Amino acid sequence: SSSSSASSASTAATEQVAIPLASGAFAATVAWAVGYPFDIIKTRIQASPQPQGIYATALQLIRESNGNVFQGLYRGFGLKLVRAVPASMVGFLTYETVAGSIRGGGGGGGGHYTGMIA
Repeated sequence: SSSSSASSASTAATEQVAIPLASGAFAATVAWAVGYPFDIIKTRIQASPQPQGIYATALQLIRESNGNVFQGLYRGFGLKLVRAVPASMVGFLTYETVAGSIRGGGGGGGGHYTGMIA
């Protein structure tokens, strides 16, 4: 019985870490997958001595990749994820840990602040 409750507590503790980490990784990947083409276009416009419009810049990026839309608009995406995913994972875990402590459910005491964070 005690090994069953210890196993259950261990599983709950693992989930308290794994779920925010996985959520942070998923959120960063989806957010950057949607926004990355716009970011690369914006960066190209800012760096250009003779800036063009958004559409013209997107076409130029695609032309530079021999017509490959994905390669043109997602060049460097893997490196962006190498930086963004771990940062988001840590951010999500930190938020959930602090919020749990404030609510009094994270082992950090401080239950008198319950209700401040949804």
